[in-house]
Amino acid sequence: MWATTGCGRSDVDRVAAGGDAAQSDDIDPAPGTLEQEVVTVGTEASTSESSQQLEARESSATSADSESAAADGASPDDSSSGPILQWTEFDPGISGAGALFSTGDGRVVIGGQTPSGEPYFIVTSNGSDWSELHLPTEIWPHSLDLTGERWAASGWSYDDAGDADDSARVYISDDEGLSWLEAALQVEPRDLPEYGFATSNVTAVATAGTQVVALVRTHQDLDIGALMSDRGLIPDDVQAVGWSLFGDEIHVWLRPESAGGGSQSDFVRQTPDDAVRFAVDELELSAEQLVTLERAGHSEIIRVFSGAGAGLAEVLALDGGRVSGVGNDDGFVVIVETGSDEVTMLTSPDGQHWRTQTLDPSLARGWFAGAAFEPDGTAWITRSDGTDSYLIRWSDSGADVQSAWLGNFSHLDEFSVGPAGLVVSAVPSRRELPTGGGNEWGLPIGRVAKDGYELRYGEPEGGVSLWDLAADEAVYEFGPETLESTEPPAGVREVDDGDTFRLTFSDPGTGEELVTFTLEDLEAVFGDQLDSSGSLFDDMWVGWSADGMDWGWQAVPDAFELGDADAQAIVAVGEDFVIASVWVFAPMESRASEAGSANGVDTLVESEVSGEQRWFIARIP
Repeated sequence: MWATTGCGRSDVDRVAAGGDAAQSDDIDPAPGTLEQEVVTVGTEASTSESSQQLEARESSATSADSESAAADGASPDDSSSGPILQWTEFDPGISGAGALFSTGDGRVVIGGQTPSGEPYFIVTSNGSDWSELHLPTEIWPHSLDLTGERWAASGWSYDDAGDADDSARVYISDDEGLSWLEAALQVEPRDLPEYGFATSNVTAVATAGTQVVALVRTHQDLDIGALMSDRGLIPDDVQAVGWSLFGDEIHVWLRPESAGGGSQSDFVRQTPDDAVRFAVDELELSAEQLVTLERAGHSEIIRVFSGAGAGLAEVLALDGGRVSGVGNDDGFVVIVETGSDEVTMLTSPDGQHWRTQTLDPSLARGWFAGAAFEPDGTAWITRSDGTDSYLIRWSDSGADVQSAWLGNFSHLDEFSVGPAGLVVSAVPSRRELPTGGGNEWGLPIGRVAKDGYELRYGEPEGGVSLWDLAADEAVYEFGPETLESTEPPAGVREVDDGDTFRLTFSDPGTGEELVTFTLEDLEAVFGDQLDSSGSLFDDMWVGWSADGMDWGWQAVPDAFELGDADAQAIVAVGEDFVIASVWVFAPMESRASEAGSANGVDTLVESEVSGEQRWFIARIP
């Protein structure tokens, strides 16, 4: 919501500019070797016909974004420049919630359960004939590479919930799934400060020949509850269930040790104003602990493990977030989100020696949404800034980079690339600005007054400010550079628990609350962008393109003839077909508090949604 209300977004009007890509300084090649290269991957790097077409399309689309009505609430028909898919429902014969994978080489995998509850996976290369696929029975896979002579799969154990808090497991097969051997990650202990801990999970696996690469994301944090208990800052009979850092303050949510039921996140959402505030200085942190605390909310470590046997050793580590990879006859290609506006490509012929290239920041607008690969290692990267989405095609040599505006989508969900083209599910932006229109940053211009204060959007230009009306002076002024953060700045607190939204400003000197704006207050400026209709699900479209330039878009209910039902879809590309897994949801049912509230109005305490999963196939035009 911080992003929706004008903060936490990137400059959507930056254009590609020539120049050298930034060299990554955070690479830690241990024990493998890394060749760092400063490369030019901007507007002059691409000279192919397809590149020129993409650049021309980006220019015209950006112009349309700012000058035509199609940019504000455009329909799928208005947004389409290519053919749409025709869908037919089918029954894959699985039970339970099914998973969907594209192998990238023309095959599609569906996973679920047998009627007796056993894992069951099927695969097709033509969309018509399905056969059972034998995957390791010890895990529920979330990443597969089934394209080479050695297969690999990673996932969490069926019978060990602790895996999700530690590390997923990796299995390899040399006989196309008839037998599987677990490949152990040879994890070296990391240096952590007192009260520090690290959690890891395998996010992707890839193979090239007999070599296997596992991409592991590690998050480092502090055990705030234990630290504060040992410091005597909280009683022994309570536990910390969540914390947030606000400038020089840390806000900690507590509950009694005896309290049961509900996850930590549920508890935090149910008691958003019960945080206990401490000055960071009260925690008496060492320099190492303070760095861990400051990085915990936004920084992770990507670790690359590689090997050709039953053990995979760590060969590389770098700061990053989202990561994807692929293997082929030429080696490995890995895409890493290494910063808010930075994307890095790692390439290796053997999984041991790596070369890195960083994309020109002018092409990396918004935040990383996902990546998918062609068999030759060419990467397709999706990005979104909360209002617009972009598509980047990057060859594994780094010499050919093409960028295009994809559309007015606030975020992109599933993205798949294969012989049948590209397919994505996306949530369209709500861009109507009913009070005064917007500015070049995509923000509305307007004011909301409440309790002696006024929130002014567009003042300063591209920013937002809070004014004390009696004193006729600004209490806070945030420019575009501040609004790029995904977290509220010091003195601003946001609560969004799904049913209730509050944006609270505190006195910068005393910390006392000055004013709180609700969703209803902000609707005066943002209108449809702050839709409070009560639906739990965003509108979703599915799009298909043969080449990444011309797209055919369909609203999910229309594409699959679902009427007015809420629905969400994930998609996967095959040889000449696309498979869609569609969840169709019944209307939300709510249960009110039996005791009611003090003013006699029932309080919503529970919402339930039931849904069914349906499967569809479309042949490409």
